[in-house]
Amino acid sequence: MFQFSPFVVPYFGSGIVTAGVAAYTYRYHRKYGSDETVLSLAVMMLSATIWILSRSFQYVVTDETLKVLLASIVWIGWGGGVMGLLFFTLAYTGRTDVFARRTVGILLVPVVIGILLALTNELHTLLWTGEFVSRNGLYVYVTEPEPAHLLSLLYLDAVVVYSVVLLVKHSFDSAKLYRRQTIAIVLGAITPMTLGALFLFNLIPFVPDFLDLTPIGIGVTGLCFSYAIFRYRMLDLVPIARRTAWDEVDDAIVTLDGDNRVLDANVAARNLFIDDGDDYVGMQGSAFFDSVPDEVLERYEDTAEVETQIAVQLDGEERYFSLSLSPIDRGSNTRGGRVVVLRDITGIKRREEELDLLRQVQSRVLRHNIRNELTSIRGHTNHVAEAVEDGHAERLQTVLEASDDLLSISRKARLVEDVVDGDGKPAEYDLRDVVDETIESMENRYPNVSFDVNGPNSRPVEADTRLEVVIENLLENAAEHNDATSPCVSVRLTNDETPTLTITDNGSGIPEYELTVLEDERETSLEHGSGIGLWLVKWIVDRSSATLEFQTNSDGTEATLRFG
Repeated sequence: MFQFSPFVVPYFGSGIVTAGVAAYTYRYHRKYGSDETVLSLAVMMLSATIWILSRSFQYVVTDETLKVLLASIVWIGWGGGVMGLLFFTLAYTGRTDVFARRTVGILLVPVVIGILLALTNELHTLLWTGEFVSRNGLYVYVTEPEPAHLLSLLYLDAVVVYSVVLLVKHSFDSAKLYRRQTIAIVLGAITPMTLGALFLFNLIPFVPDFLDLTPIGIGVTGLCFSYAIFRYRMLDLVPIARRTAWDEVDDAIVTLDGDNRVLDANVAARNLFIDDGDDYVGMQGSAFFDSVPDEVLERYEDTAEVETQIAVQLDGEERYFSLSLSPIDRGSNTRGGRVVVLRDITGIKRREEELDLLRQVQSRVLRHNIRNELTSIRGHTNHVAEAVEDGHAERLQTVLEASDDLLSISRKARLVEDVVDGDGKPAEYDLRDVVDETIESMENRYPNVSFDVNGPNSRPVEADTRLEVVIENLLENAAEHNDATSPCVSVRLTNDETPTLTITDNGSGIPEYELTVLEDERETSLEHGSGIGLWLVKWIVDRSSATLEFQTNSDGTEATLRFG
């Protein structure tokens, strides 16, 4: 029933190695969660164990039926191990785009066909023909490969070669530690393939032709992967992105593990923080970010997720960065790793400082100098105008009107500043109350204009805290540009689910250049100061999540304001 030979000892030893790696990988998966890399490695090592044990027991047992069955089961381990290597390689090198269900299915079809043919080989002998013979004191099952067997071998060996090529190409663009990982993986991949091909064609000297050394080669695979896992922390330090996108992005990106060791860093990060040639993988984060102030490092040392801004001294210059920390999620149980993204906002920050300074200067000029001087000019001109009775009075009136226009522009400019500096939080208003109060003010300013209001007596809305400025400017435009013989402004308010306020006048309409300024959101050299009230209206309307439309023709202008 059983037989023993010393050469099966290294076979079982190889099985113990691969089974150990498979068990460790599975434990890693249970403890930390897994990605395609871990899962593929577990499948590969489990399949390798099946391969080794099937071949080992094929030499130990003497029952012919059992020997044939074990020879068939070898194909399950063979196909599963090779495809596991392929999917591990794809995940390890960042080619996870291949893991679409259709692509995986196509790649597995030849393997599944080979396994089915192996399990039914006694019925058709398409893969091999075999006989039972006694060799070197052992009762063994010796096989001769058929063409279908050679086709399967060609496909699986091509998969191994393709995997090796991907790994080697990837190693050229990787850090030193990853290259060492890759060397171990490649050595583990080619050893069993080489020994398997030599066995198949009886090319191994001094070894009986029935003795398959492939299981020992698979044991070498297990040892190589063990070395990569425990010596070079392969399961912790796997490439996490496609290298091209990773290195070409302008932002500095660094990944840290749960112990704040650097897992990877793109070119932008390395150029900012370390010298060329430094071996950064495995470096402590505090050493990598040596130029970042200690208080910043300490503040975010244990922070998994944050969005903030920091200042860093680099090459004697203060630089500003937008800092983003995000946790690395590798499954239901997190490893505690983080992705650090630093975006250089130095130019933006300095521009903000310049604009803030400009706004302060303009605010002081508009609020104090210009307004005070214009008020003084208007007062003195008014006194002179009252004392003059000849034709000069008309010219002085023109000065007064120009002063009033400039004061109005100054007031609106200050309102623009208030709107920009405001927090933008909406407030609840009764739209009808705002309209009634504003019309009362407009009737005093424009006594020759007739105002009428139609709509509900109350209509609550949520809008920016400067809503009254919108209503005032729209009514002011309707009245001021109204050159009709009997100027009239009509205001309609609806009580629909979406409140609508419509202001219509019978004048010649808002000047086209003012609407153009509003649409283009910029002024030309001939339009400075034009439409500033409408600009103010537009900004407040946008902050109120409302919309504003104008329709203007020779019969007048209709402004429609919709809320919600």
